[in-house]
Amino acid sequence: MKVENISVYEHQNLKVGTNGFTKKHLDSLLRWQFKQQKSASQYFSLIGQGIKFKSWVGILQVGNLYIEILPKISNQNDSTDDVIQWRRRLCRMLSVTKTLDIRQTEKSSQGTFNHSLWEIFYKYYLLLVEDLVKTGLIKSYRKEEKNRTALKGKLNFSKQISKNLIHQEKFYTNSFVYDKDSLLNQIIIKGLRIISRHPSIIYEAKSLLECFEDIQDISTASIDWERVELFKRERKTEKYTSALIFAEMIIKGTNPNLSTGQYNVTGIMFDMNVLFEKYVAQTMMRFFPNKIYTQKASRIWETRLAIPDIVYKKNNQETIIFDTKWKKIITNIDVASQDIYQQYVYCKLYSANKAFLIYPWYNGIENNNLLLEEKITSEDIELFKTSPYRIKNENTSLGIIYWKWRD
Repeated sequence: MKVENISVYEHQNLKVGTNGFTKKHLDSLLRWQFKQQKSASQYFSLIGQGIKFKSWVGILQVGNLYIEILPKISNQNDSTDDVIQWRRRLCRMLSVTKTLDIRQTEKSSQGTFNHSLWEIFYKYYLLLVEDLVKTGLIKSYRKEEKNRTALKGKLNFSKQISKNLIHQEKFYTNSFVYDKDSLLNQIIIKGLRIISRHPSIIYEAKSLLECFEDIQDISTASIDWERVELFKRERKTEKYTSALIFAEMIIKGTNPNLSTGQYNVTGIMFDMNVLFEKYVAQTMMRFFPNKIYTQKASRIWETRLAIPDIVYKKNNQETIIFDTKWKKIITNIDVASQDIYQQYVYCKLYSANKAFLIYPWYNGIENNNLLLEEKITSEDIELFKTSPYRIKNENTSLGIIYWKWRD
């Protein structure tokens, strides 16, 4: 099967007839969106003979067509270099936030980012599974109901009567078996089977599947995801956490039950607003160790809570509020009024004298009419701060920070 790749950006249109995107691909995506209900409707909306992507990035696989949706905040041309640059930035954000701890080296990173996102993601999952196999798959007890030729465990009287009334030499029993055929390993192999159909990794995937030959392929409907969440927090199963998170994204993003004539659809998607917020927070924690707090809630009225993205505290004396916004602004006028009001409320609730809105940097910002007051650099980040605007008759100032990419 020949694999087709399309690279697009968030908020971009993709119409039938563009880069191999057909009416059948469109119908499959719309049907998948209908079956996924609210979750998939966040990713794209329907337009005339096509779809318009929203602020979610990642990959959508429709049959043999792979659509990678990349973040983009500037008006750069859609060149190959731009695609690689934004793919690298996305992977860095995923790695810093520990959403996807992609393993890179300085020597191989450039060649790696020449691959599409689905190749990077799926090969990463293979590495996670390979690590589990090398360190040894966990065994656990499971309940087994089976018709046996010897008595083992507890006799199931109702099944014994219905199944073995004639064959009285057999015993229908309930017993506990200690082996690798557990929910954890069933989920890992489920994700492995889903990605094993892809030509560039088929041999690596099949080699790993041989290590799971004694483990049944569980149906998606049978997976208790609440129980999986408990496994992620247990010390005994800690080594499974990364693989489980990624397997869950693969399994939940798959809809294998489409009718004949439609393509199967798989999706691994990330909300850029949430991802940018987490990325900035994690990086600033390294920049200001032991002084950054995230998602610190304060009650504002009855059951209403105010939750700024980042709170900076310096020796319990100075408090600064930071709120991330994944959007492009050209001048101060483009800053939304509700964002300004929100920062002012945060200052009052947290007794802060300063609040900053953090926007992503883009090429050409040096030429706009925003007055840049200060530049802060470190090994990981480069920030440009605008001259803060002081609230009339109050000791409170609001400003803007631009987050520059360290490519």
